[in-house]
Amino acid sequence: MNSKLSVLHAAVLETARRCHPRFGHKLDPETWMKVFTDADFQGECNAVIATEKKTGLFAKSAVEVPTPDDYRELGQRHADALGRWEQWGSVRALFHTLDAEAALAGIAEGPFLTELVADIVLDDMADQANRGYLKL
Repeated sequence: MNSKLSVLHAAVLETARRCHPRFGHKLDPETWMKVFTDADFQGECNAVIATEKKTGLFAKSAVEVPTPDDYRELGQRHADALGRWEQWGSVRALFHTLDAEAALAGIAEGPFLTELVADIVLDDMADQANRGYLKL
């Protein structure tokens, strides 16, 4: 999978989680940029990127990962798309699963519903990239 697509996907999910209780079903641009500048978020993404690139018989032992400036640039480049993305059926479903998980707090453990929908969001993003609507 394309590492930029992986990061954008993770950023949409994290932004939705952070925005959900405060803004409802909105992807807030300020929260979006906070996600991209969060060192923990960058570390988690870099760990996935390094794993993706280290596969195979002749994998490199040192993997180059994005810098904090790379993350900031990627976030800024796609901040204007948030309003369009929050209208996608898959992202609307993600927000509804966040609603359901909040309603199930104390009854069911873990983000099992959002994990299911996260794959659908990724499929939508990959489809948009393949069609040329999402420029990576």
